[in-house]
Amino acid sequence: MAGDQIVFSLYTGGVFTVPLAGGAVTPVEAGAGMHLLAWPRIGTPGQGGEPHGTE
Repeated sequence: MAGDQIVFSLYTGGVFTVPLAGGAVTPVEAGAGMHLLAWPRIGTPGQGGEPHGTE
């Protein structure tokens, strides 16, 4: 979380925020193609396989 927003990244697509109270998802500036490491740190995802869900 960052203040009143949730910060998250997708397997592909980049880093985004969404207000805790609901509303529009907004891309983080310069977050395209990146992954959330630990807010406010974002970085390239590196090598990895396809996600397989939680097991």
